[in-house]
Amino acid sequence: LIYELDGEVCNGGFNQYYFNPSGEDRYEVEKALELIGAIDFSSLMRRANACYETIKPELEKFDDGTSENFSKSYEDNPLTEFDNEYYELNNGGRLFVLMSQFVKKHPQDFISK
Repeated sequence: LIYELDGEVCNGGFNQYYFNPSGEDRYEVEKALELIGAIDFSSLMRRANACYETIKPELEKFDDGTSENFSKSYEDNPLTEFDNEYYELNNGGRLFVLMSQFVKKHPQDFISK
């Protein structure tokens, strides 16, 4: 879930994340970020989720499968304010470091015998 979030946000921002099916996991991502100790990312996700919920009906008007309307969905979109914060938090790949540290501390959750 966290890899999906990162891929979407780094490619097209939070707008793209919510526009695509990966955005359906937004609340699970919030929990996953907290679980690995990425509390600041989890807080950012919580705020982005709240923002998305308020503008979701407006964004759904652009969801007709065309790239033109997808591009228009970025205009005056308050989700863009979360993009830069995400990039600053993830400077130097910090999120992947936190994920790696979590896996190293919990190998039993990732390796089958």
